[in-house]
Amino acid sequence: MTAIIKARALGKQYRSRWALIDCTLSIPAGRVVGLVGPNGAGKTTLLHLVTGLLTPTAGTIEVAGCQPAARGTQLARVGFVAQDTPIYAAFSIADHLRLGAHLNPGWDAKLGADRIRRLGLDPASKAGRLSGGQRAQLALTLAIAKRPELLILDEPVASLDPLARRDFLQDLTDAVAEHHMSVVLSSHMVSDLERACDYLVVLTAAHVRLVGEVSDLLAAYRQQAGMQADLEDLVLAYMSEPTDHRLFNGGKPMIWLTWRQFRAQAAVAAAALAAFVVILGVTGPDLAHAYAASGLASCRANCSSLASTFLSQMKSDAVYPLLYFAGGAALYLTPALIGIFWGAPLITRELEAGTLRLAWNQSVTRTRWMAAKLGLIGLVAMATAGLLSLMVTWWSGPIDQAGGFPVTMGQLSRFSPLVFDARGFAPVGYAAFAFTLGVTVGVLTRRTVPAMAIALACVAIVQLGWPTVVRPHLIPPATATSAVSVNLSTARVGHEGELAVPVTGMPGAWIISNQTITASGKVFVLPDVAACNTGTQQQCNGFLASQHLRRQITYQPASRFWAFQAYETAILAILSLALAGFCVWWIRSRRLAR
Repeated sequence: MTAIIKARALGKQYRSRWALIDCTLSIPAGRVVGLVGPNGAGKTTLLHLVTGLLTPTAGTIEVAGCQPAARGTQLARVGFVAQDTPIYAAFSIADHLRLGAHLNPGWDAKLGADRIRRLGLDPASKAGRLSGGQRAQLALTLAIAKRPELLILDEPVASLDPLARRDFLQDLTDAVAEHHMSVVLSSHMVSDLERACDYLVVLTAAHVRLVGEVSDLLAAYRQQAGMQADLEDLVLAYMSEPTDHRLFNGGKPMIWLTWRQFRAQAAVAAAALAAFVVILGVTGPDLAHAYAASGLASCRANCSSLASTFLSQMKSDAVYPLLYFAGGAALYLTPALIGIFWGAPLITRELEAGTLRLAWNQSVTRTRWMAAKLGLIGLVAMATAGLLSLMVTWWSGPIDQAGGFPVTMGQLSRFSPLVFDARGFAPVGYAAFAFTLGVTVGVLTRRTVPAMAIALACVAIVQLGWPTVVRPHLIPPATATSAVSVNLSTARVGHEGELAVPVTGMPGAWIISNQTITASGKVFVLPDVAACNTGTQQQCNGFLASQHLRRQITYQPASRFWAFQAYETAILAILSLALAGFCVWWIRSRRLAR
């Protein structure tokens, strides 16, 4: 007879302790198998090895002739209900049935709906409000309705009342007879096993102690014991042996699931974007009209006075400065919020709720599961940041074209470190990076709150450090040196007496350094002379004019703005892809050890 489960010298080790040792067995297809043993014997470990939630430390295991969870088609052949019957608390019962339909090609919608109706459950009820028994029945329905060849049940009847337990065991018997389905049923209730099972596996001390047909095992035991014994006597005889206490106790479908889990966050993001559209859409045309009325739109040379007049009018307005800085702040906060609220909880909430054991035992591989979540939510994150940046960039266009928002020592051009990441497509790169960084931290920490805190700190470090550590080295800067007339009324005097004269004539440029130097090329420091100590400002200006000073500027021309945007976004995109690839690899290669 064909074996549905075949293990050879199978073993699983957690650090220095073995949860399963030298497990060799072959279970025929079409049987209802009872798996029994004391706590810590390795029952759950064996079931997790069968379902692919764990990988063996030693030996091999085959399920229906294939490696467990090797591909989606293999997952479709196995149904699993974990001991704590994990479900999505925020989903309704009907949502769970739709989940099963989306994720399993062989889903029997009629069976699922009929079973829910027979149980008297309201499809509109939230799963989080169900009793323990109802949760178990829902999880069982999801496993049975996918029409698996093998159904794995880890303590499924522990939370059911006697009547429900009897009905469920009868359902199992009927399902095996009708659909030629194999069942492995782990339970401490030997009376239930005797009623439903025709094959028995007994585990003690991480070893297989007994395996075979129930009728054959009972006959042999009765002959050996010389008395009329039942299955409970047989099981207790093997379970009573001493236990080694050194042992460890142990595509479209995914788009639907991802969207169903993510729609609340998406709705919040859409509402925030809509608010920005309204606010910027109402005020933007007036700002653009003021720019056109200033004459700057048609000006081609000597436009500094027109720009100064326009920027002064804009700055004196009660609304425009507020919206200018609010838009920039929103674009700086968006990647951080995406990282901590979208990225960090993506995997950790599934781990903490235990729903991975439900999701990973549908007919979708964990690689596809992870790729779909990363891809869909990552695209939404990038689209959110991109749309917000598009609106802010459009609204701020007149200010940026006039040279930038006026501040004490010049202007905040779109190229300046404070504004650069709130313009163009750089926010898209930061959103992708923050999202994948948050997911990576969550995968490694496995706890939502610590992952959110670490992700926030990391995103902040990158945003603050990038303009000074990375960006200046993307393209070598240009240098300009020219004679300068220093006026103390407009110049800035540093702590050590160095002078910086405001830069004019370079609208939109990124000024990296601005130094006043002597004729010999040394940095000029205001000397201790009478003209500047006790004289008038005019006398000091005269003294400075006699020094033949020059100004040396290191800068990036405004024409390089989009080149820097492209370089920075490309680097962040590569980092994002690397982090996403690491997450997929980690999820694919690591198994649940809890």
